[in-house]
Amino acid sequence: MSETWPGLDVAVARAAEDPRGARADVLRAAGALAAGAVPEFLEHAAGAFAAAGLPDEAAFLLGTARDVEDAHARLLGLPADAARAQRTFVALVPSGAVTASLLHDRLRRLATHPERETAHRWAREAVGAFFDAGTVPYPNFVADLLPVARAAAADPAAEERFVAERLLRGGLLPRAPLPVWEALDGALRGLAADDERLDELIAARPDPALYDDPEARAAHRRHWLRLLGLAGAGRRLSREWFRNAGPLPAGEMLRLAPAAGDRLFPPPGRRFDPAADPVVGRAAAHPLTPVKPKSRFDDEAPRWRRDTDFSAIAEKIEDSPEERRRLDAYVRGLGHYGNIDYRAVVRAMLEHGPIRRVLAEQFAEWRAECAADLDGLEPALLRLVPLAEAVPDAAVLAGVEVADPVDSAWRALRAGLPEELRFPNAGTGPVTAVLHGDLLTLGLGGERIVVHGPGGIVHERAVPLPTGTFPWFDGTDAYLSRLHDGRPETYRIVDGGLLEVPEGERLRWPQSPASVAVTFPGAAEPVQAMLDRGVLRLLADGRTVARRRFPHGAEDGAVMPPPGFWPHLPPADPDGSAALRRLDRAGFARLVDAALVNARELDAEFARDLPDADVARHRGAVRTLADRAAADLRRTLRLR
Repeated sequence: MSETWPGLDVAVARAAEDPRGARADVLRAAGALAAGAVPEFLEHAAGAFAAAGLPDEAAFLLGTARDVEDAHARLLGLPADAARAQRTFVALVPSGAVTASLLHDRLRRLATHPERETAHRWAREAVGAFFDAGTVPYPNFVADLLPVARAAAADPAAEERFVAERLLRGGLLPRAPLPVWEALDGALRGLAADDERLDELIAARPDPALYDDPEARAAHRRHWLRLLGLAGAGRRLSREWFRNAGPLPAGEMLRLAPAAGDRLFPPPGRRFDPAADPVVGRAAAHPLTPVKPKSRFDDEAPRWRRDTDFSAIAEKIEDSPEERRRLDAYVRGLGHYGNIDYRAVVRAMLEHGPIRRVLAEQFAEWRAECAADLDGLEPALLRLVPLAEAVPDAAVLAGVEVADPVDSAWRALRAGLPEELRFPNAGTGPVTAVLHGDLLTLGLGGERIVVHGPGGIVHERAVPLPTGTFPWFDGTDAYLSRLHDGRPETYRIVDGGLLEVPEGERLRWPQSPASVAVTFPGAAEPVQAMLDRGVLRLLADGRTVARRRFPHGAEDGAVMPPPGFWPHLPPADPDGSAALRRLDRAGFARLVDAALVNARELDAEFARDLPDADVARHRGAVRTLADRAAADLRRTLRLR
């Protein structure tokens, strides 16, 4: 019908000066046509205005064509020509005549189109026309496309992947607003499994010109960085990329950088042992450490009898940590029941060589521990005493030497108690303590750092501290270190809590002595304080007098720093420490004797030997020491 359309040259020429009048001219011309011809004429007019570079008028006329079709269908029963409307729609996209609202309306109509597969194809074609024109339709177009796909029984995930791939391949993703990224998050991550697509995603840095608001711009960039991190993009990134990217938010940096491996984090060298490192090293649990029972009975202890098939146990015990644990639990539980002949059970058990060897191996350790400090005596007696009472003539008990618990505890007291030193305040919440040189950095509450030097606080700042990281200060810069999948990583903290990868070919990592001489308040001689694989040891005259798991975190509002900083700590209570130094073995023995009676008697003995005014800050530590010595003394007496 194009040859019979009324002329539009005058209306098009008028549009630049009088757009309202031009529109009115077209509508008057349409009013003279047969009803069925009006929608097609309006589409023709939209094309003419679009060709003349008048997209606003073209969009108005295209929208009016759809409105007329709706009215004709409702009032006259005239069917719309969906195929023609689709051709016109796609043809007008490059001119800019198809607005976001027109695409939204088109997709909404296609979602209810009776020919569902055709509608799905047209929907993709309509959206693809925008992509071909180098534009992204509008922020929520993906949400409008999915109902059409569902109506055609297409997988929504496949639809998202189709859109994501088109945007990636066409280089349009940088100009896509954040809601588009969020809608396609899963699809983009899936596509990034392919290195070629991943490289396209790396190159798809959001265009800063999309947003005037700096917060919106930063949020969009963080989403891109987060997506790169989740996709493992670090494996494709160079140190130069990170340098050019500049400082990054902590969460995004810690997710993205690890996959870059040696390109960012030089290997620490053979001397670096994570288990022994003062920063990340933690005390490993002994393989025979009892599991806390769920009831008053030891859930680990096996119910072995004289007729138990020990040959089956013997076949696997040497290679089975679980069977070794069961044997240890059984030994700890010897004598628990009065109706079992434990001596007969143990003898039947020891008829089997593998069980005999494992038990001898375990007891060789306990024999050594039994002659050591109080911390070794306690777990050893838990095994030695039950076996000695059940089978006094057991070969593994021959020649056992048991340290005097009172002597062991008194030596620990004389050497010095960590509680005698005033530890830095830590407040509430999570806390880390890292020593580098003579600078102690506390990470407090996951939100700030406070740096203590020998003379007091030298630096502090607010900075977000992700879980599992350790902040530290070298006197000039602050750093964030962590151990990730066995690899040490260090980042430099810059303004605003952002992180960057330090320059240089050597790993930056906090350095501090693992062992240091410490003279406790009032003591005549120093002791050696050592942090050894997460265990704090105190040595006097070359002999371990005390050990404990190093407490990583706050206790009673204070944090114990690594031993290297102890020489800089003031005494918590000089008078109390002096009182402890005056306490001789006989005085401490009286405390232990009182602890053997009850808590009230121990309180009374404290008042006589260590008045509260002298030892208020140390009372809890000394009381614990006396109680432990008393408990071990009871067990020791059962061995004799």
